Amino acid sequence: MANESAQYQVTVPHPQAGQNNNPATITHPSGLMYLKHLLGKAIVDSKAVGSHVRANLAKLDDYMTSTAKDDVESFNDYVREQTARLSARGESSTDIMDNLFIGYLACSDQRFVSYVERIQQDWQDDPASTLTYEMLMTKMESHYQTRILAGNWKAVTKEQEQIIALQAKINHFQQYQPKKTKKGPEKQAHSNPLSNAGAPRVKVFTGKQAWRSTPPEEGGSHTKEVGGKTWHYCIYHKYWANHTSADCSFNPKNKGKRPNATKEPEIDLTAALAAVDVEEVDSDDEE
Repeated sequence: MANESAQYQVTVPHPQAGQNNNPATITHPSGLMYLKHLLGKAIVDSKAVGSHVRANLAKLDDYMTSTAKDDVESFNDYVREQTARLSARGESSTDIMDNLFIGYLACSDQRFVSYVERIQQDWQDDPASTLTYEMLMTKMESHYQTRILAGNWKAVTKEQEQIIALQAKINHFQQYQPKKTKKGPEKQAHSNPLSNAGAPRVKVFTGKQAWRSTPPEEGGSHTKEVGGKTWHYCIYHKYWANHTSADCSFNPKNKGKRPNATKEPEIDLTAALAAVDVEEVDSDDEE
């Protein structure tokens, strides 16, 4: 600003003009001119600014998800900053209400979205509504603060809990879905190091049944009691099963006795989900 003093200098008549060879006029700084020049630097006097601000207000949904990250107070501060930039230029936005609703509806909190939808519906249905964008922002901020203090902001709804549980159940049953293999000359038979018969599909147990994948110690017993049930370690399936290695359908001695040796069972996920509350049934002779 000091290097641009000419921008805020004014010329006025010299109070002692004509005396002692004083000039007729005198130049000195003007406080009002200084303020105008300072504001001109803070707010670029260009039509591009107005267009840029309107473009920002038209993308409030992106700001809510990517920058504010569902923080309604931060979102409102940003909107106020943008509208202030327009007001400083003597301009305003006629689409501010629509843009605000779009931004609020992008929030991931479903209860908040439902609240916004109700207010939006009332505003659209009432042509004489006196709701302004400042009042709308105050409502949204008050609702947000109340939910934050109550500790239920972005809490999982019952519907979301059901979806999460259903997805977990689907993932649980999909691990038993047999993988399709190519038919024809490209299909390669698995080899069992203990026999020439096809090897059983490797099954890995997790959770409470993780112990079934742990083989007995060298020289240890291949039979034990767990949960009131007798288990045998099958050297062909390589896990603790309800059959012995001698009775296993993959035992070469039992060749020809293995049922459905070439057909893989199909898992009906619909039926499985219907019975999801039933405890897992062990299937030791999987194809």
